[in-house]
Amino acid sequence: MVSIKTLDAVTPGDLWREMPLEEEFWAQARERQVRLLKGQLEGALEEEQVEPLAAVRYRRTEVRQDAGWGQRSPDSLGAGLAPARQPGSG
Repeated sequence: MVSIKTLDAVTPGDLWREMPLEEEFWAQARERQVRLLKGQLEGALEEEQVEPLAAVRYRRTEVRQDAGWGQRSPDSLGAGLAPARQPGSG
């Protein structure tokens, strides 16, 4: 069973033992910094992506009603079939 010292019994040596080693400290700091930077970059990219469209993600506006859809004829399926709407033929 682990005993917990009272505050008046804690020594500076006890406090220093709780500190991570220098390598561990800097490794943890780098990981936090990478996570923060990744979040900021993803947010900036999302803003750049939404700005020209003038629409919130997954929302349609008058300008962005049929974005990415167009007509394609099914030549390989035979004659007499109506053109189908497929993504990417914009």
